[in-house]
Amino acid sequence: MFNTIMENKKLNEQLNKMKSLMTEQEVQEDMLDDIKDYLYGKVQGVSTKLGAAFDDLIDTGDSSEIKSSFTLPDKDATELTQKEKMEVFSKVKSDDDFYKAILFGIGAPTSKNNIDFLQLWRIGEMGTDGPNKKKITATNNPFNTTYNYSMDPEIKNYNSVGVKHYSKPEYGIDATIKTLKNGYYNCIVQSLRDSKSFNEIAGCRTRDGKKGELDVWGTGSKNMLSIIEKYKGREDTARKIDQEIPKMS
Repeated sequence: MFNTIMENKKLNEQLNKMKSLMTEQEVQEDMLDDIKDYLYGKVQGVSTKLGAAFDDLIDTGDSSEIKSSFTLPDKDATELTQKEKMEVFSKVKSDDDFYKAILFGIGAPTSKNNIDFLQLWRIGEMGTDGPNKKKITATNNPFNTTYNYSMDPEIKNYNSVGVKHYSKPEYGIDATIKTLKNGYYNCIVQSLRDSKSFNEIAGCRTRDGKKGELDVWGTGSKNMLSIIEKYKGREDTARKIDQEIPKMS
């Protein structure tokens, strides 16, 4: 009788251990599923509440990481109406937001690699003005596109070449996206979608291979490559050059 009781006790202990292990395994599987979703979202450039929570958990305090309260919808840009896209674009508050919105609009991941490249590209497009030689770009137009955005009633020319001042960030974002997707910059767009290296994006050639796509844009491929070399490993320094998108005065 005593032996039977002991055997039953051991059996119950083993069953409880098995239940505990099964529960633990289920929790681990759920966690793995969450982590997979998080990593997939990172690759696709999708921001979610779960992703933000993971970002907070793994934050190392590195100031070069992208910090932003600006979130993008779960849908692709192609699934949104023009009105819905403009509503999203109107919520940008900083350079990084601006870049995220552009990347979203061309279907590229809003990864740190891509945002850092756009930050360096902006430096390549900066001119100087005034006695202090402050670096500047056109208003709400960090890449100095000349796109004549008819939806902007207050559009103005920034210079004699036809670079535009846009009165609102959403106009500048949409104008930049439309310029990137006009057929002359297919390699740059695809390279951003593929999260290629800075040098590979800067080295993009036109379809006939005769010219660099950044030469067509006006930044200049050689100029861009020299900027990349100058700021290699110092993307955070590049970001601090100009933190806010200039607004119309």
